[in-house]
Amino acid sequence: MKTLNTNHCLYGQEYSFLRRHGLLVGACLAANFLLQNVFVLALRLFGLLEAFFDNAAFQYAASAVFVTAGCLGIPFFLMSCRKGSPSYRRALPFNFPEDKSKAFYLICAGFAFCLASNYIAVYFDALLNDAGVGTVENEMADSVSGGDTFLNFMCAAVVAPLVEEFVFRGVIMQPLRRFGNAFAVLASALLFGLSHGGPSNVVFAFLCGVALGFVVIASKSIWVGIAVHFLNNFYAVASYELYNAFPSLGALPQLITGAVVFALGAGAVAALLIRREFKLPRVNTALSKGERIRAFFVNVPMILVLVSLVAEMFNYVE
Repeated sequence: MKTLNTNHCLYGQEYSFLRRHGLLVGACLAANFLLQNVFVLALRLFGLLEAFFDNAAFQYAASAVFVTAGCLGIPFFLMSCRKGSPSYRRALPFNFPEDKSKAFYLICAGFAFCLASNYIAVYFDALLNDAGVGTVENEMADSVSGGDTFLNFMCAAVVAPLVEEFVFRGVIMQPLRRFGNAFAVLASALLFGLSHGGPSNVVFAFLCGVALGFVVIASKSIWVGIAVHFLNNFYAVASYELYNAFPSLGALPQLITGAVVFALGAGAVAALLIRREFKLPRVNTALSKGERIRAFFVNVPMILVLVSLVAEMFNYVE
C-alpha cells in the first residue's frame, strides 16, 4: 500500500509539473504570436510595411531585433528567469562540452543531417506540387550592398541560432527531459517546426529540430546545438547571396559544399557508432506517452497557439 501511495504521489507530481510547464510554454508562444502581430500592425500604422518588404537592411535588422530577439526571445527569457520555474536559467546547459572530439563529431553529423533535411523538404514540396497543391514563399528583399549581406548573415546565422536554441532546446526542451529524452526532443522539434511557416519549411525545421535536440542532449551543451544551427543558417544565407551575386554559377557551389559536408557527416556518424555514443540515456517516468502528450499540449494557450500555427501554415498553400 505504501508503494502504491508513493507511485500515485509521484504520478501527481510529474503530471502537475508537466502541465504547468506546458501552460507556461503555451503562454510564451502565444505572447510571441501576439507580439509579431503587434509588430506588423505598428509597421502599417507608421507606413513602414512597404519599406519592410522592399528594403533589405531594414527587413533584416527589424527581423533580428524585433521579431526574433524581441517577440520570441523576451517572453521565454522572462520565463527562464522566473524564480521557481522548471526552466530556471541555472538548469540550462550553457557549459561548453567536456568531450571536445565527441562535440566535433556531433556538429559534423548534425550539420549533414540538417542539409539532408533540406533535400527532404524540397522533395516534400515537389510531392505537394504533383498533387496540385501549390505553395508560396516568404517575401524576402534582395541584398543590394555589402551592408545588406552582413545584416542578413547576422540575423539568420547569429541572432536566430542564439535565440532559437535558447528557447527551443533550452527553456522548452530541458525541463521535458525528465519525462524521456525522446519525448523532449520530439515535442520541442514539433513546436520548432510549426513556427517556421509553410509546409515544406515545417518539415525541414522539424527534422532539424530533432537533430538539434539530439546533439544538445548527447553533448550536454547547448553550444553544440548553436554551432549546428549556425552552420546550417550560414550555409543557407551564403548559398542565397552567392546565387544572387553570381547566377551563372548555378547550383555548382552548393553541390561541392554538400558533397564535403556529407562526407564529413558520414565519417562523424561512423566515429560515433564505433564509440557507441548514438544512444540517449533512458529516463524513467510514471506517465505514459498519452499522459505526457495530454499534460504538455492540452491547455488553452497551447491549443490556441497550435491552431494558429497550423492556420498560418495553410496561408502558404495556394
